[in-house]
Order: sequence, then C-alpha cells, then structure tokens
Amino acid sequence: MEELIWKYIDNDCTEDEVQKVKHLLANDMTFETMYKEISQLNTMLVNHASMPMADTFRNKLNQNITNQIAASTAQIEIISSKWWVMVAILAMAGIYIAYKLPYSSNPILHIELPIDDRTLTYAIWSMVGFVSLTLLDLMIKRLKTMKNQIHFLA
Repeated sequence: MEELIWKYIDNDCTEDEVQKVKHLLANDMTFETMYKEISQLNTMLVNHASMPMADTFRNKLNQNITNQIAASTAQIEIISSKWWVMVAILAMAGIYIAYKLPYSSNPILHIELPIDDRTLTYAIWSMVGFVSLTLLDLMIKRLKTMKNQIHFLA
C-alpha cells in the first residue's frame, strides 16, 4: 500500500489506481492514517531536500552502493556456462561419430555399439535441448544484470 501512496503523491498513478486511492481514503481509516503520515514525510523531505551531507557519510554511501551493484552482478558459478555448452556440443559430436563410424567405408576404429536410430535421435535432441536451455539461462542472467545496473544508475 505504501508504494501506491507514494505513486499517488508523485502523480505516477494510472486512473484506476487514483480511483482506488480515493476509495481507500474514504473508506479505510488505517489507509487514511498511512496516507497522512507519508504525506507529512514527503512534505518534510521536499522542504529539506538540500541538507548538507558529511564527506565521510557520502563516501560510505557511495561505497555501499558500489558494493551492492557488484554483489548483484556477481554470479557464483562452479563451472562456466560456456564450458557446459562446449561439453554438450562435444558430446553430441561424439555420439554421432560413435554411431556413424562403424558404417563408414574404411573405419579406423571399429566399435560395435547397440545404438539404434531412435536412441541416437533422443540423445542428440536431449543435448540440443540442454544447449538451448543453457544459452537461454545465460541470456536471461545477462539481461537481469543489465536491468539491475540500469536500475541503480537511474
């Protein structure tokens, strides 16, 4: 509810939200009390917006913001996603070569594997799905990181 009140005070509400706030102000005493408190706080902040800040406090604040940005963008990875993708591609190539090698005209190495076409198809599609999902995950993480950085810069 506080977010809605702040949006209302800042004139950022949609028409539906404005109607909702007006309805709550008329019918809900706790909402009205919260609105009055936030409105008073907003008035105090507007009147004292240019309060001086000590250099040590400013430096600590900047350092905390920098640390939060770094912590939000840092991702803990045991093995990089790029390595997983490379291993999956190599596994797909290995499965395909192992299947096709005995049927080539002059095989260097003859391996008899009881793999039929259906099993090979399932294995390759499983690997393709894994690579696709890994790349999608990597893309979503990067977009989220960019969104967090833009949020802190705005």
